[in-house]
Amino acid sequence: MKKVSYEVKGLKELEKQLKKFDEKVIKKAVRTAARKAMAPVRDRAMANVGSDSGSLRDSIKLRAGTSRGKTKNRVGWAYVSAGGKLKKGLDGKAPGSYVLGEHYGTQHRGANPFLENAFTPFAPAILQSFKASLETETSKGLKIMSKRKGSMR
Repeated sequence: MKKVSYEVKGLKELEKQLKKFDEKVIKKAVRTAARKAMAPVRDRAMANVGSDSGSLRDSIKLRAGTSRGKTKNRVGWAYVSAGGKLKKGLDGKAPGSYVLGEHYGTQHRGANPFLENAFTPFAPAILQSFKASLETETSKGLKIMSKRKGSMR
């Protein structure tokens, strides 16, 4: 799979603002924004995956989080995965055994890069969605922090 990179302008200013935030508020804001931005990727992957029994489609999951420990720069992440060691399908195989064959094809079946197609063409929109969601979530965080400070007096 080829590496693709994108640049989003305005995140430096946002990063300066985030340094003023409470640690819990930052973690929640980043995690929620990442999850919201990647939800359409999960939905497109689920819509585009081939399905016989539906076990591979049902195995597509979205996970989001933030870096652990005390770090100077908080790193947020989100990813969509498929397969794994979930409940076996009708044929007795785990959904993880189908991911590579579905994505890259086999001698009997053409490739259907459902994960890549759900992400790559939409990457700029995903980044913009992340930025917008992060702004919304940080605004919510400011309200929470101001309530906390008001109740401490």
